[in-house]
Amino acid sequence: MTKWKRILGVGMAAMMTFSLAACGNSSESEENTEAQSEQSGPVSLEGKKITFMTCQGKFFEEYNTMAEAIEEDYGCEIEFQVVPDSEYSTLLKVKLSTSEVPDVFEYNFPTQNAEIGAAEYCEDLSNEEWVSRLVNPELIKDPDDGKIYALPKESSSGYMAVYYNKEVLADCGIEDPHPKTYDEFVEILDTVKEKGNGVTPLLVTNKDNWTTQIFMTCGFPVILGDKAEETFQKILNNELKWTDVPEFQEVVQDYLDLIDAGYVNEDYLSAGYDMAAERIGEGEAAMYVINEPWAIDMASKYPDCEL
Repeated sequence: MTKWKRILGVGMAAMMTFSLAACGNSSESEENTEAQSEQSGPVSLEGKKITFMTCQGKFFEEYNTMAEAIEEDYGCEIEFQVVPDSEYSTLLKVKLSTSEVPDVFEYNFPTQNAEIGAAEYCEDLSNEEWVSRLVNPELIKDPDDGKIYALPKESSSGYMAVYYNKEVLADCGIEDPHPKTYDEFVEILDTVKEKGNGVTPLLVTNKDNWTTQIFMTCGFPVILGDKAEETFQKILNNELKWTDVPEFQEVVQDYLDLIDAGYVNEDYLSAGYDMAAERIGEGEAAMYVINEPWAIDMASKYPDCEL
């Protein structure tokens, strides 16, 4: 199978530096490239272009700052391919299967290694210098071959929560809410619906399906409690199907009930992640179930809005 050499992101702080490996369809071409590199030193990036594919929800303005620094220091242009969140996974697989994949792309690893064929399409980064600086490299090693196929950019665990506009809830008479049960959370939604003068209690952005799953991602382990680890392990081992777990069905039903009860925005199917900051910041919606990068984006766009 073709082993595509990829461009490696070695740092993502103030700037990124890249090492460039040649594309090749055979071990012979790879050996020739390595031999050439040994003889002539590092491959020059002057005049090169690196394509970087990501989705809208993962693209931050700081990427442009880093790209400018790379071009200034190395003469290498970074071309971003920013894809709608709902299309990203499908498009990435198509590009991989047709050998049109960009030099660098973002994905969840190592959980998606098998799904995207990382061992076939991605460069083995196990011997890169930055690997020695990883706090826990075992977290990102491929479960099958133990290799590292990607550079970690974000935390290995997503911190997901219900973010809320404090002023909006205060106007509804709710100060410093700390619901201890799901029913208490629903009571807050009901209060906002009753007293919020048209404010949407809970913002839902199902246009981007990765945001849809967060409610379930949070709810499944919570409702399983002490049975969570055992249940998920059985699913991974094909000893259980998702439909065999009644608790999962209950969480999905809870989500559907929120829609039926009118707690969410009417355009929940067409509203996207990129609209969320405006909806919460302008006080059109009170709450949003999402991960922590959104809070950073929100703070930059609406610095006066207290979450």
